Amino acid sequence: MKLHELRLQFDVGGFVGCTITYSPLGNGYILIANAKTKTKDACMTAQRGDQLRVFKSIDAAVSAARNVGFKDILLSLH
Repeated sequence: MKLHELRLQFDVGGFVGCTITYSPLGNGYILIANAKTKTKDACMTAQRGDQLRVFKSIDAAVSAARNVGFKDILLSLH
């Protein structure tokens, strides 16, 4: 989901939290928005295209999560 789509879903109560985790490719961090049902979790995608958005630093990922509106963020370093 793109940033504006995540904001809309967050505003209507579609998410209960978010997780920042290490990218599967090992080149940065990704943001996963946790929905009320686990099957509807959403990853943040780039503004152009449908590729997964990979943040180079944890600070950048936290900043994006705060822009969406999340107050509590789970950080997973696996």
